[in-house]
Amino acid sequence: MQNVFFKRKKILPGTLIVFILFLSFLPSRILAEVVGVEITFRQVFAGGQEFGSVGAYETIRGKLHYCVDPANPANSRIVDLKYAPLNKEGKVCFSGDFVLLKPMDLKKGSRRMLFDVTNRGSMTALSSLNDGGYINDEKNPGHPGSGFLMKHGYSVLAAEWNWDVKPASGKLQLELPVATLDGKPISQQIAAEIVLFDRDKKSICEPVTWGGSRNYPVIDMENRKD
Repeated sequence: MQNVFFKRKKILPGTLIVFILFLSFLPSRILAEVVGVEITFRQVFAGGQEFGSVGAYETIRGKLHYCVDPANPANSRIVDLKYAPLNKEGKVCFSGDFVLLKPMDLKKGSRRMLFDVTNRGSMTALSSLNDGGYINDEKNPGHPGSGFLMKHGYSVLAAEWNWDVKPASGKLQLELPVATLDGKPISQQIAAEIVLFDRDKKSICEPVTWGGSRNYPVIDMENRKD
């Protein structure tokens, strides 16, 4: 496993991942900043298939480490952020998985990046724009379909944003700290969405979480009011 940590205005030695530098130079008004990158896996994408003049692509997987400043007014809408544990700089830190598909030779690419907003921990860009599909499995990375994005030299980045996705089939994960009050986890009433997938089927029991999601544990199974 390769660990790459950096500070602003420091160029990464060896492999230079463009999107990392781009994120690190964003202004301070953003909600979070990337403070470290952990590369856990990389291999040639689609068995080394060539995509026109751009050539072959590679897959890079790993973890992005972020920090959020609770004192930044832009972060005031984050619920219970002020109760999360702080590092020595007074910031709340967390991490999340990422996948980057990029040309093996960046000089042959278009120098453009498409950010793929994941759906339940899975990439969507290749299925939506390439008529292909990316599977979040290092041993079975899916297929490029028509190769539309690759032939046009796009890099594709997916960074997980959704905490409640359960780890399954290589789904990307987000790791968040636990907010506490007086040294104890915060408990309160929450709202849950119950979805019936089969309208014609009667049901007497349904989960209180969307499919494949984590849920908050019940404090007292006997207390139906709270």
